[in-house]
Amino acid sequence: MDKRIIMSAMVMIIIPSCNKDGIINGGGFISDDQDRVSAFYLYDYVSREDVEFHASSLDHSQGQMTAIYYFSHNSNIPTQALRMSKDLHEAKSIMGQYSFNIKYAFLRDSNGNERFVGCLDGPKDDLCDPNNL
Repeated sequence: MDKRIIMSAMVMIIIPSCNKDGIINGGGFISDDQDRVSAFYLYDYVSREDVEFHASSLDHSQGQMTAIYYFSHNSNIPTQALRMSKDLHEAKSIMGQYSFNIKYAFLRDSNGNERFVGCLDGPKDDLCDPNNL
């Protein structure tokens, strides 16, 4: 009986902490000018279309750049370093160090133009390396 109570308690704690859509915030940086660089963990079952919809629905400051990177759920994202970046250049550089793990990349430029690429399919695309932004 005690084991079932403990298991029930564990399930009640674990389930609410799971993200139902399989996309988990991995941190981000917002510059003084409101340019954004964000990272997300992504479970394998999430479709490309769902990732693209997620990216296009995130906050964006008009006239500024928003770059969003999606990593496999078991990747390491430098959350603290990204959040504590001193400027946009440093944030892009930090993300660039982990570009080999990027599954998808999204960019909304200062004119509002959007681009979304699969970095596993096209790793040579400039968008897949944050240092190229």
